[in-house]
Amino acid sequence: AAKNLASVTLELGGKSPVVVMPAVHVDQVAAAAAGAIFFNAGQVCIAGSRLFAHRSIFDRMIEGVAAASAFWKPRPSLDPQGHMGPLVSKVQMDRVMGYIEAGKRDGASVAVGGDSAAADGYYVNPTVLVNVKPGMSVVRDEIFGPVVVAQRFDDLDEVAKAANDTCYGLGAGIWTRDLSTMHRLAAKIKAGTVWGNCHAVIDPALPFGGYKQSGIGREQGRQ
Repeated sequence: AAKNLASVTLELGGKSPVVVMPAVHVDQVAAAAAGAIFFNAGQVCIAGSRLFAHRSIFDRMIEGVAAASAFWKPRPSLDPQGHMGPLVSKVQMDRVMGYIEAGKRDGASVAVGGDSAAADGYYVNPTVLVNVKPGMSVVRDEIFGPVVVAQRFDDLDEVAKAANDTCYGLGAGIWTRDLSTMHRLAAKIKAGTVWGNCHAVIDPALPFGGYKQSGIGREQGRQ
């Protein structure tokens, strides 16, 4: 493209935040947050890999996501009882496990998972890391595996700043019963797509793309 001065569209990576406000149905949202990261073993550009839960519900959210992780127990992709298959290669499996080990060395705690499944294949168990800090590699880098880092917050400005503290800006999800809160927070988050009470719902009629290192240009939509 550079040699021929061709126009390019780049759809790249992400480290998408999932923000959960108080006064939600925690069990339902926890299951949805688990699906946002564990679907396709986290090998999704818009995977909800950073979970921000309000302090008042944080512990219940972590318990809920941990419980929901059982649904995503790794199995062969053609197993009719399975919902999450293997990672794409041994190289990627080793990379994901390397991130998990680095997170633990840096002081993160494993709420669930943190290991590879005892099976013949490139399986990593659904993993939730807590007690993380903004500078950790598990918080900053796109792991591209079934690993979510969970953090507490107290108010909208705080969580908006934390959600934007990334080199990526592809997607984000907000879970709340308050439509006004959803709009105010969505306006603060720098992401190409901000979902409300759902995640990774793609409408071909709407443009799709990101900011910062998540890419250049937009796909889909009439334009």
